[in-house]
Amino acid sequence: MSAGNKLCGVRPLIKLSMKQPILIMNCLNRRNFNTVTYFRRKMRDEFVERNKELIDSLLKLQELLDTLPDTVESIPAFTQYIRSFLRIRPTGRTLPTIEMMTTIKRRKPNLYQLFKRHSNDDMLSMLTNLDMDYELAQLKIERILQGEVIA
Repeated sequence: MSAGNKLCGVRPLIKLSMKQPILIMNCLNRRNFNTVTYFRRKMRDEFVERNKELIDSLLKLQELLDTLPDTVESIPAFTQYIRSFLRIRPTGRTLPTIEMMTTIKRRKPNLYQLFKRHSNDDMLSMLTNLDMDYELAQLKIERILQGEVIA
């Protein structure tokens, strides 16, 4: 075993004809795992810090969906929320607008239909035509809230 292999904890298993060893990693795997875990945590923490406004806004959406009724009285609160949401400039990803509208459509169908029928605003008209799979939308929102870096 060469000195380089001893230093990084690698043992050759068999040698190929081209004199390239196939290696089994022992303690190096643990070091790599810890390093990868460290960098993933660091990336997640940086993502959360840079996108705090987005994460706070998605938490506010969950709060609105849980507390406000699915009636016409909720329109001003949701309209204000949507306008503030669209002003967010996330770092390293696109704004999850389709996911947000899909969630509203599924959780507050009456409110969504009122938006669709009575919006005088081109922006709201366009947003009410956005749609995707609800489970996928929820998954993406959860991943953002957990700090995973997704595009």
